Amino acid sequence: MPAVKRKRWVRVRGTGISGVWHEQGYDLTKTLYRYFQWNTFTLDMFESRKLFFCSPAKWKDPYEAWWCRHLFRNESKLAKVKAYGMCFTRAFADEPYWRLYDNSNTVPVIRVAIGSEQLLDVLERYAQAKECKIYLGRVAYHSRQELNDELEQLKGEGEAGEVARLAAHALMLKRDAFEMEDEHRVVIIERGAKSDFLQLPFDPAELFFKIRLSPATSQVDEAILRRYLRRHGIPAMAINKSGLYEPVVD
Repeated sequence: MPAVKRKRWVRVRGTGISGVWHEQGYDLTKTLYRYFQWNTFTLDMFESRKLFFCSPAKWKDPYEAWWCRHLFRNESKLAKVKAYGMCFTRAFADEPYWRLYDNSNTVPVIRVAIGSEQLLDVLERYAQAKECKIYLGRVAYHSRQELNDELEQLKGEGEAGEVARLAAHALMLKRDAFEMEDEHRVVIIERGAKSDFLQLPFDPAELFFKIRLSPATSQVDEAILRRYLRRHGIPAMAINKSGLYEPVVD
């Protein structure tokens, strides 16, 4: 029996060849979270009202970059498509996540809470406009050897109608050393696309139903972030600072 279980996909939005699928058995009732450093990238997201998706070949992890080079190499059947991804998590009470982004408390960080149905609305609009396929699922973690074995299997696969599904499956595999991330991904598969980046129109006030500021946020930065988020339609009651670093009262 193969060590890597192939993901099965269920269409939840759209008709015809385009639409949105999620992994079979995926729980849409649970909240997704995304952590953002407060930098020009995040400011641009709010100003332009567009979600940023990146080609996996541009992801920072060297192993994942290697994985994608092999998956989508010219002689592979998966080379027929262009893939883009964005990562989320369901981890919300894990202190290391804040430290992963805040550069030793030198960069303010926000965590946005996203309802799956609201995210599907954004994805469906884009899929219909671009006639593409979009997949939502949870990352599966495996050893290097298991991933290498799966890569060899994927190299020769990808018949008509299956390429997008296989590409989405492949892009939701990761080394088991990162299992603590509890990562979830949206993968967009477009034919004929050339750019390494995509931007999906969205309304931050509709998609982000709650925003949490890092527990290390200074009073000055907290005031700045609150004012900025309020100007972009986020209700005051939806903005809170994490109390993770507050002392325990006896």
